[in-house]
Amino acid sequence: MFGEYRARPRQPGFLVPWRTARRTTCLFPDIYLEWQIVKDSPVNMDFLRGFAPFLDYRYWFNPRPVPLGPSQFGGILAFFGWFLIVAVALWLMARGLRKEDPLRAGMLRRFARLLAWTGSIGLLLLLFAYEQLPLLGMRFWVLFLFIMFVIWLCRIITYIVRDYPLSRAQVTERQRLEKYLPVPARNK
Repeated sequence: MFGEYRARPRQPGFLVPWRTARRTTCLFPDIYLEWQIVKDSPVNMDFLRGFAPFLDYRYWFNPRPVPLGPSQFGGILAFFGWFLIVAVALWLMARGLRKEDPLRAGMLRRFARLLAWTGSIGLLLLLFAYEQLPLLGMRFWVLFLFIMFVIWLCRIITYIVRDYPLSRAQVTERQRLEKYLPVPARNK
């Protein structure tokens, strides 16, 4: 069980999967996939060796992943913490622009909402991973959060590219027409 298996390459110069199982420092206790380059290959693909677990479904759906070390915990905490700090800064900028340029303030609020939700859910998932909860600490949830972030960001970019110029044109047209209308008198 703890031996090596090397598939015979059909042609030299191609990536060959090596299935190895190790007792120590292994992401998966049974088998993990490591990509090795055939010796006569002109392409150096050593940088992909560290990303091999990302291609295996057991990495993402492992109910008991390897516990986070202090540096990993601190790095992830800082990453999602910056999301929350930038979200607060964007929200404050949107609040300041609310009267002057409401469309731009709305756009900043959209980005702030995205970053606030992503940062808070990311910190919650970090707490679950730190406490080693079997179902909620799975790495799949971080992948799901990343996919949610990308979809939400694409929707915001779609709004900026397609809907924002139309709204901006409507506002300028309304302002152009309102300067010719009389202002109603206020009762004191």
